[in-house]
Amino acid sequence: MLTDDIGDRIHVLTMKKRILPFLLLITLLAGTVPGGPAAEETVAASLETIMDGIEKRYAGGGFTARFDQTSTLKAIDITDTASGTLYVEPPGKMRWEYESPYRQLIITDGHTLWVYRPDDQQVMVGDAPDYLGDGKGASFLADIRMVRRNFSIRLLAADTKLPYHRLRLDPKKPIPGLSTVYLDVSRDDYDVVRVTTVNPYGDETVMAFSRLRLDQTFEDGFFRFQVPPGVDVLQMENRGRN
Repeated sequence: MLTDDIGDRIHVLTMKKRILPFLLLITLLAGTVPGGPAAEETVAASLETIMDGIEKRYAGGGFTARFDQTSTLKAIDITDTASGTLYVEPPGKMRWEYESPYRQLIITDGHTLWVYRPDDQQVMVGDAPDYLGDGKGASFLADIRMVRRNFSIRLLAADTKLPYHRLRLDPKKPIPGLSTVYLDVSRDDYDVVRVTTVNPYGDETVMAFSRLRLDQTFEDGFFRFQVPPGVDVLQMENRGRN
């Protein structure tokens, strides 16, 4: 599934193939590194540089990328994997084409969310903000500015030999089904190479991205779903609002 939140909310689609997370152990955070105020100012400056780099990198048109997903349900130690292609057109439009281990299509135009499983001849339809609003999972990739708006950001101390920076994102206000997000960002070109989402139970979903292609354009209707003949349509329960 695209996010833990969707996995938690759409039980009819995910009970057998639920993909959930396991919490990474992060022990040394920026702001606690030795060096006093001068070191903290350096970390802050570096974080600002990284965020500027990410926003500029994704400031153009749409993009596509391959993704590999690894998720673990912590309570029963079950790990699942999936892969496919992601298409994004900011702000808010996404299309996740899952190819393995089973076919699945998740589409949103920013208003409506469709989850289609062709093998089951079934599509579920819901309100996109309920399931993908506030940056749940990796949905902030459809509007990278959402990161600064909705999250408190910290640069984690890391091995400088690694080819990426690691950022920790904590929601500024409670987001159902989401506890923490980690971003791994390329040191060379500020590509987002990995997104790790953690839910309140400590479950983790890791999305690793490759073959990024920027400045892409898409045909009209690419981010909407036309229900094929004979496909059952089910309405998602609205749980995103109290």
